[in-house]
Amino acid sequence: MSRASLEKLADKLLRIEEEVRSIRGDLEAELRREAGPRRISTTSRSPFARIGDRALATWAADLSRVFSLEDQPIGALAVQEMSRTSGLEPDELSRGLVEAREE
Repeated sequence: MSRASLEKLADKLLRIEEEVRSIRGDLEAELRREAGPRRISTTSRSPFARIGDRALATWAADLSRVFSLEDQPIGALAVQEMSRTSGLEPDELSRGLVEAREE
């Protein structure tokens, strides 16, 4: 990969990180606004447990826009079937993702 390509990717990553920080701030503000006087469960470990449906939908739409996601998500079984029909070994895709993350 050329230096120009690497710099372009680095710039794109910085823009994405900026957008994620902005979305995180918007999400936290929405959580504070929606929490209001209502009691929030402290037993749930999910960060989405306190998010209302509208706030979550807005957050997901913003995230899709940032990452240029145009299609609807598909389930794990569909991904496994696509991997199998593409000739990948079982769990080859998962192993590849784990290896890439660890680099």
